[in-house]
Order: sequence, then structure tokens, then C-alpha cells
Amino acid sequence: MANKFKLFVGFLALIALFSVYSFLNSFSPSSSVTKTANILKNSMSFEVDSDADKDGLTNRDESYWNTDFQNPDSDGDGYLDGEEVASGHDPLIPGPNDFLNNKNLTDKLSKLTLSGLYEGSLSLNHPNYEKNLNTLTSLIAEEAIIIPKIDTSDIGTIESNKENQEFYIKIIATLLQETSLNLIDEADRFVEMLDLIGKFGFEGETVFYFENKRQKFDKVFSELQEVRVPKTWLQNHVYLMELVSGLTETNKVIAMGSEDPIRAATALKDLPNFIERFGQILDWYDQKITSEKLYQK
Repeated sequence: MANKFKLFVGFLALIALFSVYSFLNSFSPSSSVTKTANILKNSMSFEVDSDADKDGLTNRDESYWNTDFQNPDSDGDGYLDGEEVASGHDPLIPGPNDFLNNKNLTDKLSKLTLSGLYEGSLSLNHPNYEKNLNTLTSLIAEEAIIIPKIDTSDIGTIESNKENQEFYIKIIATLLQETSLNLIDEADRFVEMLDLIGKFGFEGETVFYFENKRQKFDKVFSELQEVRVPKTWLQNHVYLMELVSGLTETNKVIAMGSEDPIRAATALKDLPNFIERFGQILDWYDQKITSEKLYQK
């Protein structure tokens, strides 16, 4: 398995390289990225990590968003470019409904790499080349992390008497078993799926397999939402919902790997970690059953 993971790391690097190469091939001299890059090259005082217009975006960030690094409000809607990005709004489109919908990490990596090559921070002879490369890698890795947020106010709770608790565990046991069976299947076929992706990319059988898993985990999540939870079990229930929600989203990302191979490859790398997390959740449920003295006459 260790060799497989080494091969997978190399595979991830190849995907990143291919993505940048493809972007460069389709690159148009009249594109906004070119214009931004030319501005960066022609500015003698340009420093990638500074914030020339004090809008909350560094000059490097400005090159990614194609905003004007000398204008703190590029779209003129009264909000700073940095404020708009931080709140999920497009800094180039004025208006209250200018929400961002670009979570494609492959596209983002390509644009950031291209900008870095143009303004020099990612050139091999740059004094901070290694630091800049690590910063870019960390940025992409952080955005690829799937952290589901569960709103506890949407979970129905009931009193934690013995009858309610034992009824709750009876329902949860079935959902835990269903989650376990699907996780075991993914673990058993993990290396096989990596081999298929290595040969054919995110196409065909792999898309069908991971989409099928997405649907199964989504079904479990929907059922978890409907369960009425004894108040003393609420945190256990939230942990389980977060895990299943994460599995749903992870399988969805992998199934859509042809659209965003970088995010899909990162999701594949994280998939085995869910088995360890699931084991912890099972232990917590077992400990809780013991501490609450359930199923004892």
C-alpha cells in the first residue's frame, strides 16, 4: 500500500503539471490574465505579498482575481475588493447578488501559477522560489479540505430517558451498519480505483462507482437528519452527521474529477482517513452506551 501512495503522490503532481500546461495552451493574449500579468511586470514597485491599494487583497491575490491592484474597489460598488472576496462576493461585479461560484481548484492553481511565472515569484532563480511554491501549495491544500458544518438547531431533540435512548440507538445501529458496509467496500476497492484513474482518468467506471457511493451516503445523511436525538446524545449525532456529510461530498468531488482533477485527487488522498474517524465514532457510541447503562436489566 505504501508504494501505491507514493505512486499516487506522483500522479497528483502530473495532474497539476498537465492542468497548467493545458491552461497555457488555451491562453489568449487578449485575456484579462495577460493584462494583469503585464501590469505586474511593468510595475517597478510591485511586490507580490504587499497590498498596494489597502483593500485586503495582496498583489498576488489581485492577480488571481483579475482586480486592479491600484484600485481598492475594482467594481465601484462601495465595497473593498478584499471584503467582497472574504464574504463570497465577486470583486468584479457590482451588486448584492454577485456571489462567487468558482470552487475549481485546478483552474485556480493554473491561474495562480501562470501569474507567478509572469511576475517572477515562481521562477527558479527567484530568491524566495521555494517559499512561494510552498505558499501556493498550502493555499490549494487548505481550500481542498472538506469540513462539513452541521447546524444543531435543525436537529430535533427529545428527553434523554432510558426508553428514548435505547430507541435512538436501535435506529442509529442500522445507519452505522450501512455506513460501515459502504466504507469497507471503498477501502477494499481503493487501490483498484486508483489503478483505473491512473489508466483512464476520472471517466467511466470510476465516475459510476463514486457517484453510486455519493448517493448511498447522501441517503444515510438524509435519514440522520430525520432522527429525533436524545439531548445527551446530540454531540455524538453531530459527529456522525459530519462524517457522513464529508463522505457524501468527498465522493461527489471524486465523481466530478474530470472537471476539477486537483480537488478530486486531494479528496482521494483524504478518503482513507474516514475509516479512522468512523472507528473513533463507533468507540464514542460504545462508551456512551456503557456510561448510560443502556440495555441492562
